[in-house]
This record gives sequence, C-alpha cells and structure tokens, in this order.
Amino acid sequence: MQNENINIWTAGALSIHKLFKPENITDIIELIKIGKKLRRFYTNSCNGYNWEKNDRLAEKWEKKAEVIAKRIKAKIFFQTDPRGATIYLDNKPIKLNAYTRAVCLV
Repeated sequence: MQNENINIWTAGALSIHKLFKPENITDIIELIKIGKKLRRFYTNSCNGYNWEKNDRLAEKWEKKAEVIAKRIKAKIFFQTDPRGATIYLDNKPIKLNAYTRAVCLV
C-alpha cells in the first residue's frame, strides 16, 4: 500500500470499517480523491475564480461520486462550504441539518 493510501485510510478508518466492507476500500479511496478535487472547485467558486467553470466541473465530479456511493450502497452528502469537510457517507439517508453524524471522508 502506498503512503498516500495509508494516510487516506487512517483518516476515517475507525468509522468506515463499521459501515463499509473491506472490498470497497478502492471505491472509498476514489471518493476521497474526488472530495479533494471538489474542495478545490468549491474554494475557487467561493473566491469568485471562474465560478461558472468551477460549478460545472464540481457537478461532473459530484455525479461520479454519487455513482460510486450507489455502488457501495452508501448515501452521500456534499458539504460545499470550502471551510469544512467535503464528502460525508452513511448507510442511511443524510439529513441536511445532521450531516456531521455521517462519516466524514475528506
């Protein structure tokens, strides 16, 4: 396992192992990578940097993340404020006012 994967895994390992099967780790790592990209798009959009383009790109990556989440039978929530975490996952629907109860990936 590469160092990057070890760091990614340790970030939420205790919470994730209760919700998702070990065979989904590749998908979870992919979601973390997408979350990092989304944070950059959300930050750029918030700062007024070419927000139309950033919003289009963010929407594209959100759709990819939704497909992956569906594949691992998880519900996904995108927190678009760049000051916080970007992707939250849970095995039940995530309410807007209670998203921090879900597993924060990145």
